[in-house]
Amino acid sequence: MQGIRRTPALIACTLLAIVLACLVFATARAEERVPAGRFYNGLVAYNMGDFAKAAELWHPLALAGDGNAQCGLGLLYLLGSGVRRDNALARRLLLQAARQGIVQAQMYLSLIYLRGEGVRQDFRIAYMWSDIALAAGYGEAVDLRDLIAENLTPNEVREATKLAADWRSHRVDLD
Repeated sequence: MQGIRRTPALIACTLLAIVLACLVFATARAEERVPAGRFYNGLVAYNMGDFAKAAELWHPLALAGDGNAQCGLGLLYLLGSGVRRDNALARRLLLQAARQGIVQAQMYLSLIYLRGEGVRQDFRIAYMWSDIALAAGYGEAVDLRDLIAENLTPNEVREATKLAADWRSHRVDLD
């Protein structure tokens, strides 16, 4: 697989901006859905830097199928914040959340495949996940998708776009 053509500093800044945008979006979504309760309390703990407390609060919710909790807990495992870093578990949790339409999980999956975090680096799959998030209404995904596209041939972009369409129509699952 060919390397990313952007400088590491530019990529780091882009990824940080995306992560921060995802957290802001998640905070707004949590406040709309659940003004009180375990998920919101976990989000407050996360935003205060108490990642272990966030994990403790989100774990039972994630096991019960709460997509937002799966996404938050997946991010904690991906980063190793408050929990032991576990890329395989992070990917599994994020995939569960992505299936429920949680766009932040879709964006994190894009980043996992872009960077090769516990998976084989695959720009097509990274592009697919950012395209799925974009189609779901997460406009900020266009920047990441376009960055990834610079590392793909036009044919690979078409393949990735088809994979995204197939995933959205439930014809393919990347488990």
